[in-house]
Amino acid sequence: MKNIKIIKLQKHEDSSKFKFVENGIIEAIAEDSKWDDHFKIGISFELEKGEDSQNPLEYILDRYSVHVSEFLDNPSVGVYELELAGGKKNIQKFLGLIGKRVYERPYTDRKGIELVIEDDI
Repeated sequence: MKNIKIIKLQKHEDSSKFKFVENGIIEAIAEDSKWDDHFKIGISFELEKGEDSQNPLEYILDRYSVHVSEFLDNPSVGVYELELAGGKKNIQKFLGLIGKRVYERPYTDRKGIELVIEDDI
């Protein structure tokens, strides 16, 4: 996964439902949720050769405690656009991935897969 970017979503421009917070983070003011998950951000990313759309996305969602609230259509092949939702602090932590490359690799000293985050090339 590479070229992770913040994208503006047209639906977030509806000020009766959404309020801009900071750095692409939007608060859904019309949502009545008992959870602190009404903060949202639009992102896009590209997959690298050999990756599928599920991984490493699943690991990122788990690590940052955010979820996909909407999969968006994008006519560009290999580019995915999503709306993520979660608590404000979790979305703020997720912002650390903007401009990074994220991929999986097997551990060298034990079983399993580690998530690697590095500057995008």
